[in-house]
Amino acid sequence: MKIKIVEGTVKDLLKFEQTKEYIHANLTDKTYVPDAMEQLRNSVFPNIFSLQFTSLEQKFEPSSEMI
Repeated sequence: MKIKIVEGTVKDLLKFEQTKEYIHANLTDKTYVPDAMEQLRNSVFPNIFSLQFTSLEQKFEPSSEMI
C-alpha cells in the first residue's frame, strides 16, 4: 500500500481534486478544526486514514465529552 502525504490548511486541501489514494494529511491550520477528518473524507480524500496538526498555536485539550 502506497501512502500519499499532503500538507496545507483544511481549506486549501478541500480545493484538491478527489483521489482514491491512501492519504495522510499534515494540517497547517493555526487553530484546531474539530471535523477536519470528516470534511476531508467526505469531499476529496475518501481514503484518508490519518491526519496531524503541525502548526497549532495553542495546545488542544479534548473535553471530557469528546473522550
